[in-house]
Formats: sequence, structure tokens, C-alpha cells
Amino acid sequence: MTKLKKIRCMRKIKQNDLARFVGVKPASVCELEKKGIRNVGTAKRYAAALLCDPGMLLEIN
Repeated sequence: MTKLKKIRCMRKIKQNDLARFVGVKPASVCELEKKGIRNVGTAKRYAAALLCDPGMLLEIN
């Protein structure tokens, strides 16, 4: 499970709602939850919607 999905589930936010908050399609959220966030800009946008630090969402190998 990616960090994005873990935090979204902890916050009890549905994929559709997160997509609306961020301004993307639900399929984009689904894809990021499978692959993980690797871009700082993307992490910042999602972190603002999830009220967390962007570093908590980045998947760095």
C-alpha cells in the first residue's frame, strides 16, 4: 500500500472526494495510489488536500 493510500484511508476520505479537492479525475488518484507519488509538486498538491506534510506522501526508493 502506498503512502498516499494509507493517509487517505486514515483521514477517511474517498478517492472521488480527494480527486475533487485536488482537481483531478478519480482515475488519477487511483493510479497514484498504485504507483506512489514521486514528484514533489504532486506531493504538495495532495498534501494540501490531506492536511499533511508533502514528505509523508513521497515514495523514494
